Formats: sequence, structure tokens, C-alpha cells
Amino acid sequence: MRNLLIETNRFLVHGYTSNSSKGSLSERIAFTFENANSHELCVCTVALGDHTRINCFQPVGLIVGNSNKITYCRNRDGGTMRLDNGDLNGITEGGFFDPTQSQVKDTILNRPQGTYNEFRIKNYEILGFYISKDEGELGAVELIITNEGLFYEQTCGYKLPYYFVTNGLLNEVTFNKEYNQFSFVKQVSNKDLYGN
Repeated sequence: MRNLLIETNRFLVHGYTSNSSKGSLSERIAFTFENANSHELCVCTVALGDHTRINCFQPVGLIVGNSNKITYCRNRDGGTMRLDNGDLNGITEGGFFDPTQSQVKDTILNRPQGTYNEFRIKNYEILGFYISKDEGELGAVELIITNEGLFYEQTCGYKLPYYFVTNGLLNEVTFNKEYNQFSFVKQVSNKDLYGN
């Protein structure tokens, strides 16, 4: 998948809602890290020009690296939910299980306007955290976006970089404790994330 992400100039994200019956944000982030080699993760691609509140599930979450196992893909929302046992379940119609390289590329490139695609992956790596800076309707997740100090406090133990995403552009940021907010470091390309 790494080569397709570089070729199509996309990156992978996994988004979080602020509230869930599956636990607090901190608990769900911990589950994602702890189960990278055993459970599937639902992700979507972000491209240059995308609006993260339209073209990905949530405006806060993880930047995901290469996965050596794609178990499912669909070029639109797959309605995936995490079950109590940790497994994923969702819509099967119109998607591909154990997809071919061609089906994966089609899912990346042929996402309908105004929605997001969906992949279920296993054996993934986590490259960092993202916060959307695209404007959009307010929701519960705004607490995370507007309280950068709280988000940093909940996630800094993972020792990973942070990124702001605006219109599909990635900007690496660092947390400034004096001002209790993130500050710009540099713009990052998907080749910076996934290698040349």
C-alpha cells in the first residue's frame, strides 16, 4: 500500500469521535496502539484539496503508515463499527475483501465527491497524530481541536509527531507549553511520511 500512497499522493488516517461506548478517547487510542498486530483498523485516504470534515471520518486522529495486510476496501463509507470483542463489522455490499492491488487503487482514486473511502487494515504502523484545521460544523470533537493542551496531555506519552491538516496539506507542529498550543514546524509531503 505504501507505493500506492506515494504514487497517488495520499496519506492514511484513522479518526476518533470524542465520545464512544467503547471507552474514553485515551482508552481507544491505547487500544489502537496495543492491537496493531492483532486487530483490524479502519482508515481512509486524504488527498491534496480534501476537506477533512467531509473526506475523512473525524477531524482528529492518527496518521497511519504502511500496512502489509488490507482485509477490505470500499470507495465510500463502509459503516464500519468496532464490536465489543474488538473486531470490526460493517457494510459488505460494494466492497472488496482481500482486495487486489487494482481494487485498492480504484478505491483510492474513485472515491465519490463529498464522502470518504474506507479500508480495513492489519499489521499497521502509526506515524503520528493529526488535528484538522479545516473549518466546519461544531461538534463534540471540537473540545479536542480547541483544547490543544488537553489533546497533547492525553497523547504525548506516545512520543510521536503531531500534524495539522488543512485542505489535505500536512504541517508538522510541536507543542508550545508556554502558550498551551501547537506551533508550526514545517510542511510535510506524503513522501516525507512514507519514504521515497
